[in-house]
Amino acid sequence: YLFSEHGTARWKETKNGRILVPLANFTAKIDEELEFDDGEQTKLHFRIEAESGDHRFPVVVVPAEQFSSLSFVQKNYGSRAQIFPPTTTNKDHLSHAIQVRSGEVRRTRVYTHTGLREIDGQLTYLSSFGALDLNNVEVQLEEGRDPKLNKYSLPSTSTSEEVRSGIAGSLKFLQVAPDKVTIPLWVAPYAATIISEIEDHFASLYVLGPSGCRKTALAVLALCHHGDFSADNLFTFNDTTNSLEKASYILKDAPLLVDDFYPTTIRQDQQRMRATFEGLTRSAGNRSGRGRMNSDLKLRRTFFPRGMVWFTGEDLIGAGSALARLTLVEIGPKDVKLEELKRLQDQRHLLPHAITDFLRWWRDNREKDRTELGDTTNEGAAYSCYGDSLHGRLPRQIALWQSMVRILGYWLIDRQFYSPEEAEDLYQRACDVLVHNAQSLQERIQTATPTQ
Repeated sequence: YLFSEHGTARWKETKNGRILVPLANFTAKIDEELEFDDGEQTKLHFRIEAESGDHRFPVVVVPAEQFSSLSFVQKNYGSRAQIFPPTTTNKDHLSHAIQVRSGEVRRTRVYTHTGLREIDGQLTYLSSFGALDLNNVEVQLEEGRDPKLNKYSLPSTSTSEEVRSGIAGSLKFLQVAPDKVTIPLWVAPYAATIISEIEDHFASLYVLGPSGCRKTALAVLALCHHGDFSADNLFTFNDTTNSLEKASYILKDAPLLVDDFYPTTIRQDQQRMRATFEGLTRSAGNRSGRGRMNSDLKLRRTFFPRGMVWFTGEDLIGAGSALARLTLVEIGPKDVKLEELKRLQDQRHLLPHAITDFLRWWRDNREKDRTELGDTTNEGAAYSCYGDSLHGRLPRQIALWQSMVRILGYWLIDRQFYSPEEAEDLYQRACDVLVHNAQSLQERIQTATPTQ
């Protein structure tokens, strides 16, 4: 093969001697092999660089199985890049020429999900920024094309001052509204980070309140523990169920906030939102997706939530079995303290430092903490107290959230933010809130069942 400023050509032996056969007016090479790893499957891609004379084409990433067809040439380079006829034979030679010119190609593993992952023998947490406490780890969520996913960004390092300010700011969240509102919303960002570490999983979170009560603002502020979010870059009930399922799969050990279930007289809109809500809630509760087929009758890959799903809405409509997979947070018209909310919104950039410190602490104490979350003592107590009056799923959720509050108390004591007495006070307040919220949810479950 011959590679020059005029393009790519090959030498061909004929009975009259050796001749040069042009293949294309550009040269290309595989710069890097990328293994996209979503936590369950790995797919190989090639990063390709190309040029024609002084013109450099954009770098493209091509699935390995599509490389030999060279379909990426016209799609990405346009009419300026030409493969000379006869096309079929030249494509075969050109794809081979690109591989020859590439030589030894380095291979990079690219992680395409968030959450906890063991890399090089160390437990770390992945976000769009990279890996916690590890360098040179590449993360691309949906190949970096979705700005909503790119918002999930935790700092890979933090100073001691940033950590202290972050934890202090996170604790101020508890002062923004009554305990029944703030405690579940404060616990949820931390609980979401360890879902893959525990046998059971936390229920989806539903923030319910009338228009203007600041429910979205409060949910977004809780979400800011995982990055710099605003109400303008959220997933909503207007997104398709398929896209939300894929996003919830990518966001392993992280919260997915789906905003604005609103009352409407348009029946199709109400059915669509209700179907989205029930589908995601059941998938999150069962940790399984809805099986589908392609047109060729082969099974499509199934995506399901690998983190925690949060909803906000002015209304809560659904089958009782779907509602039982929720943790309900009800906000009244004047529950949110606006000055406290505004003050903490100005400090929201500090909140991710609290999450990263918790993750480091979890890494050092994970075996003991897993035992705490697997302890059935709280569950047995919840069943004996409320088993007859609550849906069968709710006592287990009460116990799981109680255990998470206990773990957060251990962390705050270890970091010298709380005394044991203060941690116990938070735990008791949380127990009261969780039971109260479960009883409110039970009333809605009964209302959703006409015979009751």
